[in-house]
Amino acid sequence: MKRPILVGMSASRRLQRCHADDGFTLIEVVVVFVILAILTSIAVPTLLGLRNAAENLAAQSGLRDVLFAEKAHFLVNEAYTEDPEAIRADEPNTLLHPSDATKGVVVVFAPDTTATVCLSRASGAGTVFAVWKSTIDGTYYGSEGLWICPSTPPPGFSGAGW
Repeated sequence: MKRPILVGMSASRRLQRCHADDGFTLIEVVVVFVILAILTSIAVPTLLGLRNAAENLAAQSGLRDVLFAEKAHFLVNEAYTEDPEAIRADEPNTLLHPSDATKGVVVVFAPDTTATVCLSRASGAGTVFAVWKSTIDGTYYGSEGLWICPSTPPPGFSGAGW
């Protein structure tokens, strides 16, 4: 592209004009950074919310896996189990932990019975999910850890799910 002939300018001014680097002004750069900051402030909370939702769903899925394994064990043995190997025999990919719900599903029995089992799991987002299962009263879901398993459905738990 030809540069326009600059009439009325001194030779040194014309030379500077012809050889000047065409770049962005400071204001243009600042505007771009402001726009990027606004877009980032919109995107980051959305992405964090999706991550928390995924972690919560993973914790619920882990609880359901152990619950299905417990039901399968009950059908064969007429009792629930706390034995990790017996649970893994029915559901090999389960993540169990004896006492820390952030590391796996915690399985606890109601006192003096193997007909009621409580399962608890904390998600990576910090939300706790629990399942109370009894052969007599059914299955109840809640958002409080059941570290001591009651013999009756815990208050605030629902039979409809989380």
